[in-house]
Amino acid sequence: MTSAKPLELAVRKLSLKGLRDWLSEMVNRILNRMFALRHTVAALRSTTMWLLFWALIVVFLVTSRTSEEWAVIFANFLNAFVGNPLPDGVSVTDAFMAFFNATLLNPGIWAHGIALYAPFWMAHRITAIYLADIFEKDEAVARLFILQAAFASDYNTVRIREGKIVESDQNSPIVQIGGPGYVVVELDSAALFERPDGSAHVVPPTVRERKGRKIIEGFERIRQAADLREIMASQKVTARSRDGIPVIGEDIQYSYSIYRGENPIKTLQIPYPFSEKAVEDLAYKQPRPVKPGVAPHTKPDWHSPLPGKITGPIQNELGGFVSRRGLSEFLASIGAPEEDALRNREDELDQMGQKLSGHNGHASGEIFFKSPASFASRSAITAMFYEQDGFKKRAAGRGFQLNWIGVGTWITPTEIIPAKHLEAWKLSRENASLNNPEQLKRLREEAYLEESLRLVQAIPINKFYAEWKPDNHTKLIDSLIGDYSEYIQSAIELYEREEDQNTPITLHDALQALNQLRGKKYHFINDDGDDDDDEDIPPEDYSLPVG
Repeated sequence: MTSAKPLELAVRKLSLKGLRDWLSEMVNRILNRMFALRHTVAALRSTTMWLLFWALIVVFLVTSRTSEEWAVIFANFLNAFVGNPLPDGVSVTDAFMAFFNATLLNPGIWAHGIALYAPFWMAHRITAIYLADIFEKDEAVARLFILQAAFASDYNTVRIREGKIVESDQNSPIVQIGGPGYVVVELDSAALFERPDGSAHVVPPTVRERKGRKIIEGFERIRQAADLREIMASQKVTARSRDGIPVIGEDIQYSYSIYRGENPIKTLQIPYPFSEKAVEDLAYKQPRPVKPGVAPHTKPDWHSPLPGKITGPIQNELGGFVSRRGLSEFLASIGAPEEDALRNREDELDQMGQKLSGHNGHASGEIFFKSPASFASRSAITAMFYEQDGFKKRAAGRGFQLNWIGVGTWITPTEIIPAKHLEAWKLSRENASLNNPEQLKRLREEAYLEESLRLVQAIPINKFYAEWKPDNHTKLIDSLIGDYSEYIQSAIELYEREEDQNTPITLHDALQALNQLRGKKYHFINDDGDDDDDEDIPPEDYSLPVG
């Protein structure tokens, strides 16, 4: 018996503790539901409050008179109202005044009513002052908000059009503090609200909602509205090329919008489809520029509609493109005709150098021409913005999409890029038209004449003219002819080194004529007209190999 009592006490304590816990949990659930911020609960609270108020008024009213007194008052009032005879000494006026004095004009009822309303009024004012101080709003706005949040009375309506809150609704408690209330979102907009727990609530166009409006729950605050239409914009991009030259992209035009998803479907009720996640990404992934010494702006985010400006991503994409390339890779181009002409010219120069150096002459030297870097055309720059794994993917991750872009005009500073360079770039565009047989023939003839003139000028004729004297003219003429002979002999030897080249017969004839001329006597006519015969020069002293 003694051992069973502690066990019974332990079971009893456990059962009592469990009962207390269960009752406490049920009370908490009931209170949480009673004071929830939902519209249905607020309407229930309002109905319950007024039912209790009028029920208490009825109780106070009934207990203010005895049942016999109420029977007499109601009987006289009804008889006077329908025109029945009244008791002696009671007039119609007395019957009505007795009724109203007992009900509407009863000072006891008014005292009880004031006693019930005064605490509510006091609590309402104190709460409004506290709320207005927290949110730094007018007290009238806070009072209205409390009535709406606690008792669902006189909801305000906020209209969102073109991604903005209509100006007349910007001072609404829904905007300044939060819900509850109604929001009307037109077809060209969407809105992002934040719940008290921090979760996001995206409201699409409310055309499908009852009465074209949606209920916003208590303390739901509008974070930002989004303009779903396509937006046209332009900007200027500044960057430096890989070779350090500043480049400006002028008049860059583009069209963009909020990200619409992979396969958007347009309907009459949703003419501008969009992704709800894109609205959240645009609101929460926007960069916040911070400048040292500059206070951040205090305007709410809803002043700026989404998707905002995309100048940053455009600047990063085009600026990175310019910085990775040299100026000629996107401002000037070299095509196949110019490339072939340069290669042929390199081959000719190499073969000529091999001949002069005594090698085989089959372009065995190094070719210095290299293919130019790939040229990025305007269409390639535009296509860069539509790459699935490139800019398009990054833009979708931030919540917007680029629909069209024109890269504008590249501008370089004139003090760095001289006019001659610009003219050279223009001429490079005309090389294709110059690469024709007639033009090449003219260039070849000009090169031939220039080379012939250089060879002639290489022999110092002026020296002979300056040193000319009657007594040494024979030696000067002989030296001049000897220099020409050496040039012709060098040309013959150059041809003989080539196995597949035949020496022109004209070179042999010219060398033979010069040798014969050097073997003859030179005649000089004096000023007096006499011939001065010089001694014959032995031919063996001037003999040179012929052929």
